[in-house]
Amino acid sequence: MLMLRLRLIPLIALLISHTLSQGDYTSSYNFKLITYLKTNVDLEPSVDNYALNYHSTNPLAFLSPRSLSTPETNYYINGTYFDSFHSIATLWTDDSSHAINVSPDNVRDVRGRRTVYFSKEGQKGVGIRPYPGGIPDLYFGSSTFYACRIGGLGAQLFYRDSWTETTPGGCADVVVSAECVVNGTVHPLATSANCCHDVAVSHCSPSGPVPPPT
Repeated sequence: MLMLRLRLIPLIALLISHTLSQGDYTSSYNFKLITYLKTNVDLEPSVDNYALNYHSTNPLAFLSPRSLSTPETNYYINGTYFDSFHSIATLWTDDSSHAINVSPDNVRDVRGRRTVYFSKEGQKGVGIRPYPGGIPDLYFGSSTFYACRIGGLGAQLFYRDSWTETTPGGCADVVVSAECVVNGTVHPLATSANCCHDVAVSHCSPSGPVPPPT
C-alpha cells in the first residue's frame, strides 16, 4: 500500500500541473508574452494587447501590435518548478537562442531608464509567476514594467523599481502576461508555466477580466 501511494504522488502532481484550468486560466510549457494595461494611463495609440517579440537585428525588447500576418515569439521557462518558485529559473525564446534580461540599476539608457533586452545568457529572477490562481505575469524584482512609444505603432518595454521610481511621463505601466501555446517545442529542461488562452479576453485572471484601477 505504501509503495502504491508513493507511485501515485508524482502522477497526481503531473495531473495537477497539466489540468489546472478555470475558465481561461491553465498551464503550458510554451507561451507568448502579451501586454495589457496596469493602470488607466495608456499610450496613443493604445499599447494594450501587444506582443513581446525577439528581433534578430536589435536585442532590445520591443512590443508590437498583434496581427495574424505577423509571427510572434514563443517562450519557455528553463528550470524546475523549484527553480521557478525560488526565482532562479531563466526565461528563453522557443529556439533557446536568447533569454529575457533586465539591465542592472547602474546601467540605464540615455533617458535614465532600465531596459529589458535579449541576451545569449539567461538571467536568474526573470520569470513567470508560479503561484496557482495568481496572474501569470512577467516578473523581476518588484515587477513594474512599462512601455514607451518609439515611433509609429512600435513601443519598447522598460523596467522600474516599484518602491523607488515612478513611470516616466508619456509612458504606460503594463502587465506582460503569458498566453498559452499548444503543441509547442519540447524542451528537456522546461517547466510548466501558468498561462491563459487569451490575454485580451481575461487578462489572465482566474475570475475573468480585471479592469485597470481608477
